[in-house]
Amino acid sequence: MARIVIVDDNLMIRMLLREILDGGDHEIVGEAHDGLQAESMVRALRPELVTLDLGMPVRGGLESLPYLLSVDPSLVVVVCSAFLDQRRVIAALRSGASGFIVKPFDRQSVLASVDEALVRAGQTERATDASSLPGLPIASGSAQVEDDQREFGRVP
Repeated sequence: MARIVIVDDNLMIRMLLREILDGGDHEIVGEAHDGLQAESMVRALRPELVTLDLGMPVRGGLESLPYLLSVDPSLVVVVCSAFLDQRRVIAALRSGASGFIVKPFDRQSVLASVDEALVRAGQTERATDASSLPGLPIASGSAQVEDDQREFGRVP
């Protein structure tokens, strides 16, 4: 379906996202461990979609988002983070994010978020606030992990 670059500083998260997205008939064309590497990959590989972690060394996701979209304004960016409070969600949406994946995640939520973002990309306007994404889970301090979700610590 879509050519995707996965951006996360955690190798295990990148591997898990690759497994899930490959299984959803997407083509993973690259993986980056920080925002600077992601910008180079977007320039070279021209993906249709990027999954973007917010908390990374060198240049984090919120800082990288405008750079990525300046390289390719039609790029679909799905933010992937464990720490999505309303302030960060709104900042990401205003910067051009098209969707969210909340860690820990499961196969269904990843594929649904990516597919919804790709569908939304066909529209002329991007969302500007959290209320435009129905059912978006916002971190509230405690998260319940279901049986089919996986959580990993940071691995450089």
